[in-house]
Amino acid sequence: MLEKLSKIAHESWAGWTKYFFEKGVKNADGTITIPKWGVERWERQIKTDYKDLSEKEKESDRTEAHKYISVIKQWNLVSEIMPLAFDTGEWDGKKSDKVIVEDNVGKKYLATYYEGFMDGSHFKDWYDERDNYINNEIIKWYPIPE
Repeated sequence: MLEKLSKIAHESWAGWTKYFFEKGVKNADGTITIPKWGVERWERQIKTDYKDLSEKEKESDRTEAHKYISVIKQWNLVSEIMPLAFDTGEWDGKKSDKVIVEDNVGKKYLATYYEGFMDGSHFKDWYDERDNYINNEIIKWYPIPE
């Protein structure tokens, strides 16, 4: 996911920089002169909180945000990445926050992922919301939005 989000960030930056350069005047020495209207507009936007932007400016920011959301809202394949198991307590190993999972037959669960070592063996187990072990193979998971 980091690489996908980084790609979007780079594309966003590259698109903005191209636009910025196109609005300026390229000087003989290779520098760019920004037109007065651009300086005034962009300085105002820099100083303005998002909530105080015009609806048109907010919509432009929303368009950019949707690019990130489309990546974040994707299912994570268990074969590529597991939820972060970080919480410790009166159980073996560590556990994740609750996530939505789908098994190999298409059934969805609200589940918790447990990972650790017991008796010298590494375990990676899924339990449903009633703390029952999920027997089917989990193939993908999705974080629960905050």
